[in-house]
Amino acid sequence: MKPTRNRLLVVRLSALGDVAMTIPAIYSLARQHPEVEVCVLTEQKFASLFLEPPANLRLIDYTRQRFSGIGGWWRLCRMLQKEHFAAVADLHNVLRTWLVDAWFIVHGVRTAMLPKRRSERPAILKGKTTAEPFVERYYNVFRRLGYDLQPDFAGFFADQSAAPAANAGKRFRIGLAPFARYTNKTYPITLTEKVIDLLNRRSDTDIYLFGGGKRETDLFRDWQKRFAHVVYISGDKTLADELALMHSLDTMVSMDSANMHLASLTGTRVVSLWGSTTPQCGFLGWKQQPDDALCAALPCQPCTISGSPTCQRKDLACLHAISPDTVVEAIFRQRP
Repeated sequence: MKPTRNRLLVVRLSALGDVAMTIPAIYSLARQHPEVEVCVLTEQKFASLFLEPPANLRLIDYTRQRFSGIGGWWRLCRMLQKEHFAAVADLHNVLRTWLVDAWFIVHGVRTAMLPKRRSERPAILKGKTTAEPFVERYYNVFRRLGYDLQPDFAGFFADQSAAPAANAGKRFRIGLAPFARYTNKTYPITLTEKVIDLLNRRSDTDIYLFGGGKRETDLFRDWQKRFAHVVYISGDKTLADELALMHSLDTMVSMDSANMHLASLTGTRVVSLWGSTTPQCGFLGWKQQPDDALCAALPCQPCTISGSPTCQRKDLACLHAISPDTVVEAIFRQRP
């Protein structure tokens, strides 16, 4: 295989929040190295996340069904080999991407992999160390491949007027995304409803609900009926629409979930709520402030690096310890 000197393969297959975290590094690389064609292998459903892409950025569709099994892996690698990449940046580091890495290493292509540092996890869970932020790890993968790189991503819609400034003195717009993949990362529904009630009492505040699952949809529609200032929008919006709405918010309230990272990319302040995971695990949103990360800091936190279906204590004490009043106070702490 004869590599093309200025073509780089970047691999991050899933999931939504993790793909979102790679964008600051990928966009910084593409804009600082216009001579390089940056090709990102990811699932088609995440393509709309790459808003305002640099001219030298190209997406390659990864369809899990098409490339499943040994035969699928072979087809994928043969397809990628035809692109004659000069280097591979594996920003995922899972079995599926290891096989792609191995293919290119065998063919003499420079390859760098995201360090997951699994050996550090016991010390993180015991509170003895703090993980390097994953956003920074993505930059370092590119640097290991020899690219001089500085973090200069300004966020989506950066060339537009900041929404909070335009909204100064008018209605205060709050986004709320109370759900996450795992129960032990999800703020209890009863407490979320109390937060909504406190916000709804303010005549100058609107609350926009984010979440698209069946359970979320039914609950959000009920809240929209019961609270005058609640708006549920996610059911009929594209991802690009949701990102534009996030940009217009004064503050987003989210769990350690994809919505935290999506709102971060739009330059919107996020008040994040942490349960089984904590910011020390390395997943705080891009350019988010540690003071806006609400965490009870119980002795049992964190109990997992990325989340799990159950609470070891079986009472979700870490989430119940964050009172609705605390959440609302944090929201309005930086009101212009």
